[in-house]
Amino acid sequence: MHRPVILDFLSTYRLQLNMHKFKFATISLMGRFNLKEVSNLVLRADEIQTYHVNEPRIYEKSYSFELFSKTICDMCVYTKDVICLKKEDVSNILDPFYLKDISKLDFVSLCMFPIIKNEEVVGTVIFYFDSTVNDFSCKQSDLVKLFDNLQTVMGLNIENSVKNAIYDSEEFIKIIYLKDESKCYIDSYLKNKFHQKSYILDLSDNFLKRKLDREIKNNKYRKTLTKDFIIYYANKYEYQNNDTHLDTLSILALNKIDVDDFSIIFSDVDDLTKELLQEFSDVCIKKIFIKNSFYAYLVHCIIPNRTSEEIKNRHLDKYLLTVTSKQITSKMKLDTLANYLCENRPDSFNFKDYVMFLNSLNSIELSSDVLVSSYSDKTFVNSLNNTCYGILPSICTYDINTETKKEVYVKSIYKFIKGLIKESKSGYIIPVIPSMFSNKKIFQALESLQNIDKELKVFVFIPSIDKTNIDLLEKGISKLRTKGMYVIVDSSIYFNNLTLYLLDLANSIYIHNDEYLMLVKYPSGINTAIYQYIIKNYKEILIDCDIKKANDAYFNSLIYYVK
Repeated sequence: MHRPVILDFLSTYRLQLNMHKFKFATISLMGRFNLKEVSNLVLRADEIQTYHVNEPRIYEKSYSFELFSKTICDMCVYTKDVICLKKEDVSNILDPFYLKDISKLDFVSLCMFPIIKNEEVVGTVIFYFDSTVNDFSCKQSDLVKLFDNLQTVMGLNIENSVKNAIYDSEEFIKIIYLKDESKCYIDSYLKNKFHQKSYILDLSDNFLKRKLDREIKNNKYRKTLTKDFIIYYANKYEYQNNDTHLDTLSILALNKIDVDDFSIIFSDVDDLTKELLQEFSDVCIKKIFIKNSFYAYLVHCIIPNRTSEEIKNRHLDKYLLTVTSKQITSKMKLDTLANYLCENRPDSFNFKDYVMFLNSLNSIELSSDVLVSSYSDKTFVNSLNNTCYGILPSICTYDINTETKKEVYVKSIYKFIKGLIKESKSGYIIPVIPSMFSNKKIFQALESLQNIDKELKVFVFIPSIDKTNIDLLEKGISKLRTKGMYVIVDSSIYFNNLTLYLLDLANSIYIHNDEYLMLVKYPSGINTAIYQYIIKNYKEILIDCDIKKANDAYFNSLIYYVK
């Protein structure tokens, strides 16, 4: 549909173009105006839509604004004026379609026009000629008309793809996902129901994504696919809003408790709602999202111990803890309490332990910005491969790609732990893989070593054979934490989208030597973001590097070096 629009624009200037030996043209659109919401889902504001006219063909592509700013068009955007250049006047700058050195293209001269709307440059048009041209003219009103018409065409193409996929689409409630499911569009009914400010939702928010999943499941949406979208839709007249389903509130809702007698069930059970509604049908119940897959269920009554135990017994494979207003008060910072329980997952709530946690948190917060002047005590014994403590294969190179080798590795770890129990030293780091979490002997050995070595650290990592074993990993780390053990995870966990959320459960991250060297050399990107997240949340970082060779930029009260 864009072809007639572009050819109509060129026909206005056909006489001039022929006189100057016109070769080809490139039209680039930066702005986004007058587009409906579904179109905005595909046509992002930071993307450039480019058309290359080499008659009789017209080619189309899109790419990022960051790349566009490196092309010759940036001159036009900056000056907001017409620019005419000879080929010999330009080199080492990209053309806006092929994104290669513009001097490699076959032309003699070019004229570049900005498209200006509301005093802003919203696009550019470049005409290439087979002759030297300095006097080519083009009306700004024609350029703006070209821009508007192409925007309209883009929007219609996308809107029509939805209408063609759903017969009489106005009769349906719709959720339209991008194919990569990074964003979605919801119609006005769902926008009001979910109290959203925009029709376009960012699905990096896991809480919102789960809410949409429940909406689709509970109301029996139908599904269809187009080139760009995954579309779910339900007939307006058959739609049944499930009144028994509770809206999931923010963690800040915990601090708005306005009753004297209340209980909070903290759990990683995704939905206790129906169960609690049956149990406490006559009282107010609120579901509150804490982080990742951890929730609080606020019940406006005191839940007896027996009832709490009965609920827990129905979910033995999940974490569940009930805290009542007899143990805490609504005047406390309940969001902090929730984060404490989420990270530590104790078997029962002990107020003294919680106070100790708050004191340590305050202590860390006060010193977190103070540079350490003496680093001699900022090291741990690297019992992973230190020959002084009974050689273990380095976990970076040890090959566990078969069940037999994995069994040998688990046995060597068990033998290693049993040997350490006889030592009087402390500060060990014990490597653990997910399959060990179902091994009672390993846990018993770790507990025995913990009684001797109060600084014991358990290092959890995923060899390639176990990358799918996520459930076992989460339960195992939770079990270690509930037993008061210090848990470290490495990049095999925090660089994995499926396990990244386990950072919340860990005390610390382990940065391997080669990763540390890259971090120092290229201090940007996802590894730096994770580093900043750990420091911000007052967790610790263990770096596999000789402290004498450490970079000054990575000295902090929360950073330790492994010797």
